[in-house]
Amino acid sequence: MSDYTIVFDDKGFPLRINHYAQLPELSALEIVCTKAQANQYKQFILFNGSLKYIGMASNSAYEIDMTVGEWVLNQEKQAALDQAVYKASIPDLVTMVQAQLALLKFGYLDIVEAYMQAESTPREAKIFWRGTTVRRDDVIVNMMLGLLGLTEKEGDELFKYAATR
Repeated sequence: MSDYTIVFDDKGFPLRINHYAQLPELSALEIVCTKAQANQYKQFILFNGSLKYIGMASNSAYEIDMTVGEWVLNQEKQAALDQAVYKASIPDLVTMVQAQLALLKFGYLDIVEAYMQAESTPREAKIFWRGTTVRRDDVIVNMMLGLLGLTEKEGDELFKYAATR
């Protein structure tokens, strides 16, 4: 097997592939991945005029700090990744039974039932309450969370719990 290099720009997009023996001139922001064996890459950067082995980043929140020639964690990217993972853990849909059991567990069911029986409650909410499923992003769900004084995150956690019932 012949070794080769993949040259990336500072955004991580591949620029070119070269045979290892033909290592190109690199700008300071180019990153090189050298394929040593099948599916095993060593990552280098051109730092202070010479190639420096820096290994692979553990996730996409890491960037190369060209002032030190090392991987550094981008806090904003990490926060965005953490938020995406958290949002993916929230179910989109639960059954009405699951929702009601979760409300019962946390002491909110009596409040919601009293609200649904009140004459001033919008008819749309009353129809919703007789449904068979509950979507996390439904306007009425968010209105009910507000009525209960729950934050969006608390509502997410309630929904996650409901999905386990």
